[in-house]
Amino acid sequence: MAQVNDLMESQSWARYGFDCGWCPLPSRCVRGPADFVSARVCVSQVYPRQFEFVLAVRQRHERYRFSPAKRIYIPKKDGKLRPLGLPPWSDKLVGEVVRLLLEACYEPTFSDRSNGFRPGRGCHTALRKITDTWTGTTWFIEGDVSDCFGSFDHQLMLDTMAERIHDNRFLRLTRNMLQAGYLEDWVCNATLSGVPQGGIVSPVLSNIYSPVLSNIYLHRLDEFVETVLIPEYTRGRIRKQDTAYARVRAARDRAHRRGDRATARELRQQLRGISSGDPRDPGFRRLHYARYADDTLLGFAGPKAEAGQIKARLAAFLRDDLKLELSQRLVRKVMSVPG
Repeated sequence: MAQVNDLMESQSWARYGFDCGWCPLPSRCVRGPADFVSARVCVSQVYPRQFEFVLAVRQRHERYRFSPAKRIYIPKKDGKLRPLGLPPWSDKLVGEVVRLLLEACYEPTFSDRSNGFRPGRGCHTALRKITDTWTGTTWFIEGDVSDCFGSFDHQLMLDTMAERIHDNRFLRLTRNMLQAGYLEDWVCNATLSGVPQGGIVSPVLSNIYSPVLSNIYLHRLDEFVETVLIPEYTRGRIRKQDTAYARVRAARDRAHRRGDRATARELRQQLRGISSGDPRDPGFRRLHYARYADDTLLGFAGPKAEAGQIKARLAAFLRDDLKLELSQRLVRKVMSVPG
């Protein structure tokens, strides 16, 4: 594959150009970019001034250096403080172009169950899908990654990006951005892990490891749940009929046949409060999943013991594969849904 930097310095971008259905250009293509080269060319057409700036800073000698971001703290709901990084204007501009490139490259590959920091998605899309499709759920497994943005492993993140992006200059630019450090009380500190909250690129990177950086990071979590947990804990087409429901329905039918309308009406009211399917059917299981940034929610139709196993396996994957920890303060106990 041609090096992205060579295409950037070329004057013949037009022969590579195409429009993506999701980008701000007039849509003439229903597919996303096939690779990182086409994604970069597409962005160069949408934002020519920003791209011209990156052309200047990403020369062959790679002279551009990110400055440490000023760190401030804002209060959280629990009374603690959340650190935010305030980068200078030039770093924001470079970060915006990096975000556009990463979003163009990775957005078509992200899971449909990922709703945070993505175009056209948000809390309401996740809630709408839960309301419409999570029918019959009896247990909710909630989880929040402890210090998610501050715990991303830089090397693991860059290795994940290198699987799809084969431009070493761009990867070094991303590494320099991650390791730029922060300024607190006029003291410069190194950033050995994590992405700065408040940075433009941070949301994108989270879906790799899952704004763009966080989505890149946590995309591996989405793949684990969709390819391992959901197939393992989903079986059966429909529940077998509940015996209590079948008994009441048979009594209602007998009342109808003998013309006892009052009894039939009373039994019909009882049926409305009884589940037609057996909630303890061992041949029926359903597992649903949704994620917004570092907040995950799994809905399970099955026994409590298996729901606890799912929560333990999720925590083990985050710890062993992504080097993240589920917050013990925010991980809810598996809770039953009333009714």
